[in-house]
Amino acid sequence: MSDATKDAIEWFEVEVRHGTLKGFFDIAELAASFKRMRPSLHRHCEDENIIDVDALLYTTARLPEGVHTVREVLLQKSVPSDFAKLPGIEPLRTPSRRRASFRVGPETIVIVAREDITEILDLVSIFTSYYIEASKIHRMLRSSYLLDELRKLNGARLSPSSPEYNRFMVRLVFEFGTSEEQLELLNEKWKGQLFERLQYIGEHMPSIHIRLHKAFHAGTIPSRAPARNWSKRIAEHVRQISGGEDRPIHIISSNTHSTVNVLSSYARIYGEKVIEWGRANSHDDESRQLIENHVNTDQHENLIYYLLKGYLREQPEIMAEKQAHDLKIGISVLPDVFMVGIDCQVLDLCKIDFDLVDKRLELNRERIQREKPIIINFDYAFGEQAGTIIEELILNFRKQIVSFSIMGKAGTVVGERGGIMIPSYLLQQGRNDIYDIPNGNQLTKEDFKDVAFRSRVHVGGPMLTVLGTVLQNNSMLREYKEVWGILGLEMEGIPYIRKIHQCHKLGYLREDIKINIGYYASDVPLVPGETLSRELSFAGVDATYGINIAILNKLFS
Repeated sequence: MSDATKDAIEWFEVEVRHGTLKGFFDIAELAASFKRMRPSLHRHCEDENIIDVDALLYTTARLPEGVHTVREVLLQKSVPSDFAKLPGIEPLRTPSRRRASFRVGPETIVIVAREDITEILDLVSIFTSYYIEASKIHRMLRSSYLLDELRKLNGARLSPSSPEYNRFMVRLVFEFGTSEEQLELLNEKWKGQLFERLQYIGEHMPSIHIRLHKAFHAGTIPSRAPARNWSKRIAEHVRQISGGEDRPIHIISSNTHSTVNVLSSYARIYGEKVIEWGRANSHDDESRQLIENHVNTDQHENLIYYLLKGYLREQPEIMAEKQAHDLKIGISVLPDVFMVGIDCQVLDLCKIDFDLVDKRLELNRERIQREKPIIINFDYAFGEQAGTIIEELILNFRKQIVSFSIMGKAGTVVGERGGIMIPSYLLQQGRNDIYDIPNGNQLTKEDFKDVAFRSRVHVGGPMLTVLGTVLQNNSMLREYKEVWGILGLEMEGIPYIRKIHQCHKLGYLREDIKINIGYYASDVPLVPGETLSRELSFAGVDATYGINIAILNKLFS
């Protein structure tokens, strides 16, 4: 990595830290230093003649919906629990990153940021990336006939199948320096509002100011309180289902679907109905072919899991039925009520129907009935938030905790999307601090022999823990790959492991605690077109469920 590259990344971080101290950011002032970093996720940030649609896809998925209308962002550590119910307050959805966000004016939003510098750094870099592309769009539209054309098309409310729509899309593709496929994908992610949003951006010069609540400096609001309340609620639920027994606790940081799906009998009982729904609701040849290629093969169960997400999302009444079904077999859902951004599930393994679990699971029924283990499975944490979450859980359960497993998603530098990475240690970006895994990573390549059919497993070497998803470029990643032999990059590993080490030294944890760490490759940052802007889709199911099943087999076989 050249000195210039290293200096550019460090300088951007310094600017963000300085803005945090001031309590204010004018995103326009950060654009120049952002461009000097040349991030892998924003390859065309310096090219004024190309609209980087991949960067737009990535950033708008991680910012509150309607970000194109935002000029002022109020960053707070917390809001009242009934904030969303107040008149004039509109909750906002963030498609790919759960952050509590609210519209409080035509151009003003509130975002709750729990973890100070880590989250601020990521949030500011994403806003800067978006601002750069929105500014390019504004200039391109204002300096051509396109803005007038947009006004006419939007006024006529043309359908995507109309000749006028298609002709204008061809012109837009040409002027933006992109492809029709990319613009159609952007239109899909923007819920069919591509032309409306482009018109708004063309008519309004992008301008984003972020202001930090004084609590970020004064420390008047304890940022740990939501995480503490979140973990206490889990502990109370565990005590309730345990009947006062100190039963062994296994903690898994993963997602809210795979652990439940492989242990619940629901996918086995209703699998054929889910597949039929998939056939009926597949509106293109590619989707229908995907189903026919995988039904009644060794990927049959993975196909059910893949379709199940849409099946439940589009039928809320069936989602409620599934949760009631799971509750009867010991699977409880604890939604996030403290705006931590993390849902949780508690699984009482004594109540599981062992005859109807995923066929790849090798559970020791007698041992489970004897030990009565409980799984606490929670959704992905974010950066330093991960350390706070695991510490609060440890303080509640201490030596009841038998294992802690991380099933994360990460960028890979050694393979393809959908691959699996099993690190031997963790490495901190920038400082190059090394974090060994207590008692070593229990997962091995052999654990995946019969559970991840098509995913290549990469072992040996560290994962790079980074400060933000946009703060890497090709030069930096290639050097870490060549010098340190990194497998990939992620954001939560070191915060987790640091707290595990600290609590272990304080005597809160068992000496023989088992740690399992595995990542599936959601993107390949060194390869254009293989970044986080594109969904992994079915290609990620094999790796996701493979890691989950390998972890459960490691713990309970």
